[in-house]
Amino acid sequence: MKHSVLAVANKLRLLLIYLVFSIASHLVLPSGAASPPTITALWWLMSCVVVPWTLLDMVLAKGGHLLGTMYQQVPRKSVYLLVGHFTVVFVGVLLFLTAYTSFAGFASHLMPDGLNSLVALNVLSFSLYATALGLVLMSLLFVLAVRKERWPKVVIVVGLFVAAYLLVFHAGPGFLALGELFLSPVVSLTEGAEVAAGSSVLHTPWAETRMYLAQTTAMLLLQGGILTYLLSGRYDVA
Repeated sequence: MKHSVLAVANKLRLLLIYLVFSIASHLVLPSGAASPPTITALWWLMSCVVVPWTLLDMVLAKGGHLLGTMYQQVPRKSVYLLVGHFTVVFVGVLLFLTAYTSFAGFASHLMPDGLNSLVALNVLSFSLYATALGLVLMSLLFVLAVRKERWPKVVIVVGLFVAAYLLVFHAGPGFLALGELFLSPVVSLTEGAEVAAGSSVLHTPWAETRMYLAQTTAMLLLQGGILTYLLSGRYDVA
């Protein structure tokens, strides 16, 4: 865990700064009212920069490096390093989504009734889901890049594609819902925004949200099992 945190410490600090600015926006923008379109658009554009600058580096770059390190026979159990990376990525995604949805201009659209326990559970659900999507992409890119015996590699790739298929179409809040969460604040500025369902995306009922959490957790366990199998026959790639 310490290794995983130190590897992305600067990214976590940037996400914390992003969160502080988001919370501070409530001090300068009207409470319960939509912020000026220019401010909303600028925050959305800044958020689009934060994602590749922090999350993609945490998930893909550091994740690929971590798996490469484990391939070179490190004297630690793979499962500990995987759990550490999974946890740090989840914390990073949670920080981002909390900051994104807390911004005063977005909050008035995404949670018109204010922050409550249901909204918080939905943010947690989306964070876990986005983590699972990012990790399955990281795993696929890494497995396709490394040299390994053909049939074990085929089995692993098929397993990861199955996990990706289930995440996109059958498990968790859904890829479209995640896209709606990210796009609906800026869509709310356009004409005809009253038909956008952004105000409902964080108000999925309790029972359904708990089911999403269970499904996404199961997918993460499946991904962890696949990576553990991949690393069980690791060899020195140097």
